[in-house]
Amino acid sequence: MRNSFRVALAAAGTIVLAGAFASPALAATDGSTDATVTVTGGELSITVPATVALSDAAPGGTASGTVANTTVTDTRAGTDGWNVSYTVLAFSNTDLGESIPLANLTATPGSASATSGVGIFAAAAPTIGQGSGAIFGATGVHGNNSATWDTSLALTIPADGLAGVYSTTFIQSVTTDAVG
Repeated sequence: MRNSFRVALAAAGTIVLAGAFASPALAATDGSTDATVTVTGGELSITVPATVALSDAAPGGTASGTVANTTVTDTRAGTDGWNVSYTVLAFSNTDLGESIPLANLTATPGSASATSGVGIFAAAAPTIGQGSGAIFGATGVHGNNSATWDTSLALTIPADGLAGVYSTTFIQSVTTDAVG
């Protein structure tokens, strides 16, 4: 019996000694934290000149002028393109009760004089005799972008037109749908 007690005692001592010399548990040497950021977008805006004066013209002649430095600034930080269109009414002289019909107006957008950002910036085709039409657009945009251009206006004065000052408002609007 003594031998079995010694064997049991020796086995218990070995287990105790093994526990005494066991390696300590390894502590974590790194950790991870998830981080996020929200990229915010701004707005789509247009800046236009306050006035444009067409040149003087006699009946049967053509008055011309430039709507200079129209600028679209797109800070939406996205991929949607944009387009600019115009709306205009007939040139009228309220004192005379006369107007020059829209059929006599040609609007010819020019190429961009300045651009920034990624995009394909393009002028629309000229419009003749219309009260509205496309002027300029951007497709394939990626992030913030801008473009600046001029639009030439030519107004043919009717041969029977009366002398006087005629005026209208040339309204330009920017929307999110890109000119194709």
